[in-house]
Amino acid sequence: MNLQTILIQQLVSALVLMMSPEVMKRGLDALLDAIEEAVGKTENTIDDIVVLGICQQVRRAFDVPDND
Repeated sequence: MNLQTILIQQLVSALVLMMSPEVMKRGLDALLDAIEEAVGKTENTIDDIVVLGICQQVRRAFDVPDND
């Protein structure tokens, strides 16, 4: 791991600690939406089942509604 990677990790950690729970939920919702959209565009149905299932579990675990 180089110095740049370590500094970026520390910066991201500090930013995450300063975010309110609502901002974190919106960010996670946007990230999950992007993942779900990318998976939906593929022809593979296995990733639909696996990845979309994981996304649903993450949404439930962190109480992040799908606000498309």
